[in-house]
Amino acid sequence: VPERLTSAHAALNFLAPVDSRTLLYVARAGDWSGPWLWALDVERKVSRRVTVGVDHYTSVAASRDGRRIVATVANPSASLWQVPVLARPADRAAEPYPLPMPTGRAWAPRFGGRSLFYVSARGTRDGLWRVQDGQASEVWRGEGLALSEPPAVSRDGSRVAVILRRDGRRRLSIMSADGTNARTLAAHIDIHGATRQGAADWSPEGTWIVVGGSDAEGPALFKVAVEGGASVRLGDRDAVGQH
Repeated sequence: VPERLTSAHAALNFLAPVDSRTLLYVARAGDWSGPWLWALDVERKVSRRVTVGVDHYTSVAASRDGRRIVATVANPSASLWQVPVLARPADRAAEPYPLPMPTGRAWAPRFGGRSLFYVSARGTRDGLWRVQDGQASEVWRGEGLALSEPPAVSRDGSRVAVILRRDGRRRLSIMSADGTNARTLAAHIDIHGATRQGAADWSPEGTWIVVGGSDAEGPALFKVAVEGGASVRLGDRDAVGQH
């Protein structure tokens, strides 16, 4: 009879037995940071992270006698670039230029009003950042919740919708542009969509958000009122909201 050995709500990859009791593997943490290198005690059914720092472990393997271990380590970085919209090809040597970032990586930029929002981190967990008047600042750190998707920003830039991963499920939340007043919308909907792909979007007037997911009746595209109230099902098939 199959027996579950881990309780992590994340994919486990590159299983590497070291001995009869210890199994190494690569996986993300509960806050969606990583991937890290983990060791599983198969008798106690307890996993522990065996690496420190911010380097990502993307694969691991062990020799048959368990005396040698090889792993692939990555330290990814990503930056944002500003490119002018011209009626001619941009001068690749001069016109595109990187935006100064106080963090090692930045991804999923979104405009709203006079602000630019993006996802980044100083350490291991991605948070929400905003560039306003040329200054970048972290407006929401997550407090233990994993920010796994690009933000969806209202047209005026006053509010931001994010998808938060908790206990293996993804929930829709909104907050003010400065990271305050965060609250969950339509908690009964489990959001669908590939990780790090756009999963929600605002209506032009900013009164509702469209998102793909599942509720007790099954998958659908949902129209969720920003100020609360019952969500509206838009069809009865699997769908994903997109920016």
